[in-house]
Amino acid sequence: MTPEQEEHLESIKDSFEEDYDAKFRRGQAEHGGNLFEHSASSLAEDSYNEALDAVGYNLTLIDRLQQAINTLEDDDLPPEERVKQALGILK
Repeated sequence: MTPEQEEHLESIKDSFEEDYDAKFRRGQAEHGGNLFEHSASSLAEDSYNEALDAVGYNLTLIDRLQQAINTLEDDDLPPEERVKQALGILK
């Protein structure tokens, strides 16, 4: 891999480690107990439901990004208004 790819990979790994650590600790504080003591069927069901949520979030994100692109490409709006509306979608 190129040095830039290695740097990008390290950035992803660092972000994941930091984010997962914080999320796991929040979950422990909120729910308590031990994740590793849950039954396999409970873990499978919870994992499946989380995957469904992730798909919903990703499809909605794709839609919102397309809305922002469409707004930026809307020739019926002045350029300043395009940017303002697109930022409203993105923020």
